[in-house]
Amino acid sequence: MPHSDLRIVILVVEDEPLVRMFLADALDDAGYKVFEAVNADEAVTLLQARPDIQAVVTDIEMPGSMNGIGLARPVRERWPGIGLLVTS
Repeated sequence: MPHSDLRIVILVVEDEPLVRMFLADALDDAGYKVFEAVNADEAVTLLQARPDIQAVVTDIEMPGSMNGIGLARPVRERWPGIGLLVTS
């Protein structure tokens, strides 16, 4: 019988590679399943593809079509059940 992964799934959105890696590693060590995105556009793509994502941790300042605050709006509208932490 296959083992199902029951860990909480978190998406980390951060454009700085070292910060993203540190945060993802810390969350993984704490027992969470972690996905990573380098900007809000990539985050939206992952959210559309991964209905198992339960929380998003995003930086405010990011390049691309929207920053972290801009990402928070569609997350609240399209995925209201997802927890959201916006950091700076």
